[in-house]
Amino acid sequence: MKKLASIILVTFLMGMLCIAGCNTLENTPVSVLRARDWAIEEARNTGIDVPQNVTWNVQNTTPPMLLGYTTYTFTFGRFRIEVGYPVVLSPMYTVVIFENGTPIWEGTVEEQNLP
Repeated sequence: MKKLASIILVTFLMGMLCIAGCNTLENTPVSVLRARDWAIEEARNTGIDVPQNVTWNVQNTTPPMLLGYTTYTFTFGRFRIEVGYPVVLSPMYTVVIFENGTPIWEGTVEEQNLP
């Protein structure tokens, strides 16, 4: 019985950790991933060497109580990519790429123009 209670407690705590901020690529909207990949490709086309084909850490960084706008932040090493968009039917995505905390590329793309 103690073992079952321990398993339930651990499962509950892990769930609470995920609710409190853990995020994975699996539950990130596909359109956000496409906007990130679009920005990486556009930046690379202008000569900015942004990593591609790597595993990015992702987190929904929308401030609490903010309604109508969502932001996801991807990090890998010294790079950070922020993808933000209004919560509307066909959003315009704003993407900013940072290196060591300094913005190095910024662009916007409509959802219907994503690859």
